[in-house]
Amino acid sequence: MLVTTILPVYNGECYISQALTSVLGQTYTNQEILVINDGSTDSTKQILDDFCMRDNRIKVIDNPQKLKVVKSLNIGLKHAKGDLIARIDADDIWMPEKLELQVKMFNEDMDLHLLGTAKYIIDERGRLVNQNSYFPYFSDTDIKRNIHKANLFTHSSVMFRRSMVEKFGFYDEDFLNSEDYELWLRITNKVKVGILNKPLVKYRVHSKSVTSLRIQQQMYYAIKARFRYAKYYGIKGFFSKYFLKELLQLFLPVQIDQLAIRIKPSTYRLKKRF
Repeated sequence: MLVTTILPVYNGECYISQALTSVLGQTYTNQEILVINDGSTDSTKQILDDFCMRDNRIKVIDNPQKLKVVKSLNIGLKHAKGDLIARIDADDIWMPEKLELQVKMFNEDMDLHLLGTAKYIIDERGRLVNQNSYFPYFSDTDIKRNIHKANLFTHSSVMFRRSMVEKFGFYDEDFLNSEDYELWLRITNKVKVGILNKPLVKYRVHSKSVTSLRIQQQMYYAIKARFRYAKYYGIKGFFSKYFLKELLQLFLPVQIDQLAIRIKPSTYRLKKRF
């Protein structure tokens, strides 16, 4: 079964090589890799050209101007040939067996439409910050009961059937951020979903990441998505600790959140020593 991996990138020279190397190093090899270069002005284009010469599974789509991530994702979906779609951001890393384990699950369960995985959290130097344990929800039932509390899916971990977005629609381009959360809320009450309880992606948090630079925007659109689908999931998500944390982040100065990101790796390593 062909997997289309979609990787949007803008000025990703620092980490794009690590991301692509992890994609090319998958034990499951039947994939096409669509890289949407969103008008990068650094050396990203040269790095991509070099990778294309090394592996013909990589296809680069150059946007004529910067369209931002959501439109870039939809461009990738429109060009995708695979029955299964995988996503990775330009600063994240996959574990070698990620695609293989997910494809196996889709082959065994034809009702499954969306499958994420647990994650490791790393810093800008690739050092382990934490292993994600915030959301202990992995089954379809648990996810349906809790998806309105928080975005349970790490975007770089997901794989979904192309038929899912053909039926329910692509990413909503009105969402400048949290576009993935809007999509998961849109489809989770209609199809079978799941999360593998195994960290198969290294999710990088650093001072230049979308999470850090646009945390308030991200929280705004996450809250907007919850309101949009409250009629399906109820209002319990608005009283969860995760929602309250997002509200706090929405109104706190961004500098405080960035400081927390810089402090976290140090405190984690300190705990490991003692």
